[in-house]
Amino acid sequence: FFFFFYKPKQMTILYDKSGEPILELYEVNRIVIPFDEIPMHMRKAMIAAEDANFYQHQGLDYFGIVRAVITNIRRGGFSQGSSTITQQVVKNLLLTPEKHLSRKIQEVLLARQIEQALTKDEILAIYLNHVYFGHRNNGVERAAQFYFGIHAKELNLNQAATIAGLVQSPERLSPKKHPEAALARRNYVLKQMYEKGFIDEATYRQTLEEKIVLSAPPTSHIGIAPYFAEHVRQLLVAEYGKEYVETAGLKVYTTLDPVAQAMAEAAFNKG
Repeated sequence: FFFFFYKPKQMTILYDKSGEPILELYEVNRIVIPFDEIPMHMRKAMIAAEDANFYQHQGLDYFGIVRAVITNIRRGGFSQGSSTITQQVVKNLLLTPEKHLSRKIQEVLLARQIEQALTKDEILAIYLNHVYFGHRNNGVERAAQFYFGIHAKELNLNQAATIAGLVQSPERLSPKKHPEAALARRNYVLKQMYEKGFIDEATYRQTLEEKIVLSAPPTSHIGIAPYFAEHVRQLLVAEYGKEYVETAGLKVYTTLDPVAQAMAEAAFNKG
């Protein structure tokens, strides 16, 4: 039911004969991964950062809603909101971004329906695969690849807390643009994890001492054989249409041999 409900836009990847990617096609830079490929400390870091009582509530933070209403009354407008992870899933998938009272009511009603239709793990899986992490990266898999050059399943606690901290303000807290702000936010997430009992004190103290070390994406074959890759892209578009090709998350395995291709191009250039 989870994958029937959740069908986001994600990238299509073309591979060579050995299974190495040679071209990425996308409207939205996202790769959806199964929940069991997301480490437990990544899940707990996100919950600590965004919704510490996620597994206890039924989709709504009633105290937060009351605080938001009081704040909005004081400000004389509708600018302050209070959103659980479930509400954020509703906003990202089902609603438009406008801020007005009727939309907030819709959000509340839909959040309760989502909680009844999906398990907590399914809701969290959607959130971690969907949310924006800055620099055009959507979902935890692309965030892990972009910031640390690894897959989400390989993230350690330090890296997970850094990524979880980005959701609040992906550009302002980007470790590539604003390393000090990113470090402060990571430390906040770690503190939340410790105070909520997600990690012990020794782990908390040790991880606080670690630096945020960014890595370039791993070396790949992306960009080789551009004429060949473009030819395959045109075949796909002719068969399925551009929108489907760029949003369906296809895995396309081609006959390209990178070694033979390099030799052919070298011979061509020499001659």
